Amino acid sequence: DEIDEVLRENSIDRIDAAFMDLGLSSLQIDETDRGFSYSHDTALDMRMDTTQATTAATILATYDSRELTRIFREYGEERFAS
Repeated sequence: DEIDEVLRENSIDRIDAAFMDLGLSSLQIDETDRGFSYSHDTALDMRMDTTQATTAATILATYDSRELTRIFREYGEERFAS
């Protein structure tokens, strides 16, 4: 629906191909040092930008339940987070 709207707003009748960033790549999941893997016992990092200091492990250990709920609802699109 949103793609149709953007095309319409830009007077584009059709497209032949589209390139999309769909989030994580299989390489990021497979790399154990990135902390995205669910099949390896590694530190929970999950930073897309590894220059940032805060990791997922830090967030889970220090944020209260109210803030975690807000994060899951807002960024994880989890409407049943409570």
